[in-house]
Amino acid sequence: MLDHPRVRNSDPMTSWAAAGSAKDLAKAHASKIVQCLIEHGSLGKDGIAHHTGLESMQVARRLHELEREGELYRDWETA
Repeated sequence: MLDHPRVRNSDPMTSWAAAGSAKDLAKAHASKIVQCLIEHGSLGKDGIAHHTGLESMQVARRLHELEREGELYRDWETA
């Protein structure tokens, strides 16, 4: 889950180290989001943020990545 590159080959070693941390953090965020959706059902990014303690922007990034990975899909239909 969420194995997207977060660094370029030309980036300095400090960027590679930071990318390793970000990768672990992204996976932790993704797990929180998936668990939240299992427990609470369909929610928007603000609802997920409320239940998980993540920032809305963090949720938005992870939702996009989870969707791209096929871990979830967004139902754009409105009631």
